[in-house]
Amino acid sequence: MTPQPNSVKTGPEQFDEMYNYLTASGIKLLTVWIQVTSPINWLTSITANVNFICNIVARAQQYGLNVGIYTNYYDWSQITSGLILDDTMLWYWNVNGPGVTGESPSDFNDFYSFAGWYTPMVKQFAQVESVCDVTVNSLAAAHKNSLAVSYCDIGKH
Repeated sequence: MTPQPNSVKTGPEQFDEMYNYLTASGIKLLTVWIQVTSPINWLTSITANVNFICNIVARAQQYGLNVGIYTNYYDWSQITSGLILDDTMLWYWNVNGPGVTGESPSDFNDFYSFAGWYTPMVKQFAQVESVCDVTVNSLAAAHKNSLAVSYCDIGKH
């Protein structure tokens, strides 16, 4: 979910719209990832941002969903001043630019804990790469014993 903090709709209203649309389309949700990136797109008030995010997380948990946050140290600290969220997973990104030349290593050796997250679930290490004429972002998924497996998040960007 890419929330819109500058919208006239509250975070829970935005979440409900997404949830209702997906479930009405026959999609069963188990986990939702909330994108908290690009500080320029967020409110200037840390308190307002924290409340907005916490309200979305609370709404997702009311539906019994697992919740993850897609962010990195810099974005999270700029947007929330290091808010610690209980019972959430982390998907962090470390990309130096588009294409193969912008990739960071596909392992988790560059991760350092922040905001109460000590182990990430997923890392995005590449973006806007073309594979068979399809634009993809490359991810590394954490598994037991920190084993990393690469796969692609396919979509238009």
